[in-house]
Amino acid sequence: MPLRRTSIVALTALALAGATATAAPGAAANAATYYVDCERGDDSAAGTTGGTAWRSLEKASAHTYAPGEKLLLRRGTSCTGVLAPKGAGAAGAPVLIDAYGSKKAAKPHIEANGARAALHLVDTEQWEIRNLDLSNTGPATTTERRAGLYVQLTDYGVADHFLVDGVDVHDVNGADFKDPDPSGGILFVVQGTKTPTRFHGLRVEDSTVRRVDRTGIGTMSTWGSGTDADAELLSSGVEFVRNKAYDVGGDGIVIHETRKARVEHNYVDGFNMRSAGYNAGIWAWESQDALYQYNEVTGGHGTRDSMAYDIDGGNLRNTYRYNYSHDNEGGFLLVCNGEGRSATAIASTTTSASTTGTRPLRTR
Repeated sequence: MPLRRTSIVALTALALAGATATAAPGAAANAATYYVDCERGDDSAAGTTGGTAWRSLEKASAHTYAPGEKLLLRRGTSCTGVLAPKGAGAAGAPVLIDAYGSKKAAKPHIEANGARAALHLVDTEQWEIRNLDLSNTGPATTTERRAGLYVQLTDYGVADHFLVDGVDVHDVNGADFKDPDPSGGILFVVQGTKTPTRFHGLRVEDSTVRRVDRTGIGTMSTWGSGTDADAELLSSGVEFVRNKAYDVGGDGIVIHETRKARVEHNYVDGFNMRSAGYNAGIWAWESQDALYQYNEVTGGHGTRDSMAYDIDGGNLRNTYRYNYSHDNEGGFLLVCNGEGRSATAIASTTTSASTTGTRPLRTR
């Protein structure tokens, strides 16, 4: 049957609406790109080309970034201070922080000299961070929290889409503070008590932490208890994939208050190296349906926990499978539940041999 004129008009309207919807993210293609060269740049310059790059992190942090904009740091350079950019991206048009210049040169380096973090994002969303080298070494401390990359939400609501790819963090000597606001390498932290807040779509991949205190890579939150009743308060879409952690003061890789997180193909060598607390290699707290697979943990130190893996308090239906543990002073797997917390439930637990000299499941 031929289409009626009214049907043709309706279909045309739908087609135009669809074209508009798909074209909107493309508008980000015209978004500005800003450059930072901490050796040869000039803060009085426009910053919009490599030849007119800004010089300081302070100048780069003063700009409010719009969806689709990029901030590029020159390879082979080192900056001192804190990169704390403002603004946010949008769906399909995240803000990007990345490197530019010869790929034969080292990743651009930021040394924070004992500040809260080398790269610090606060109450924002839709960011992608790639190919940076971060350190944060200050005077020895028992009171100052320090991190390499620190994303902080306080009574924000749902923050969508964070990607960390190819970021190296090293030499962070923060105090031995654990959750809910620790020192560490790569941290995503939720705080506050007024507005339920969580991350949605958080992926850390192919990144490295080395010689950091206190947590290597992790999420923490003041919201949620891990019970099914609190499922909507838990961060979702959390993925930690192909990361490496060496010589970590406390926990290697940890997820707190997450739902259906995936932690896979990670390698931890040396955890609980300088902490007076309880630590494990890869583990969760108050998380539901977490899946850990194809990970390797070694070099765990100490007599408090110090297991390679841990199903801890408030966890429901966590699964460990195809993981490898060797040469840890605390053994393979700790199963417990915290005081007053919901009982731990295990969906399945499978593992390779946990003996010295056994061939690992993966090649690193």
